[in-house]
Amino acid sequence: MSTRRQFFERMMRGAAGVGAWSLLGGAHAVGRAWPPSAALDDEDFWRLVRSQFPVAKVRAYLNTGGLGPAPYPVLHAVQRTTLDLQARAEHGHHFIVEARAPVAAFLG
Repeated sequence: MSTRRQFFERMMRGAAGVGAWSLLGGAHAVGRAWPPSAALDDEDFWRLVRSQFPVAKVRAYLNTGGLGPAPYPVLHAVQRTTLDLQARAEHGHHFIVEARAPVAAFLG
């Protein structure tokens, strides 16, 4: 059985791995780099997790069972890819083919 922290770390690594097939060009400008140091205490860890998302600071986002805000690396990858596809007038279907193997490996 995994802890919530372990689950979240795996999910963030998985998101980075899925994006690595050519979409993620590096870390985002907001917050600290992922993955975090193992030396972080719980408060610092969750502060780091919070910094990865563009949710307003005055909100506590608790709807984790459905769709929610994407982390900055994902938003930046989508923006870069969309602009690149628009510039080349392409549809991007080849990304699905390229993503199948890494996603299948991650999900088992």
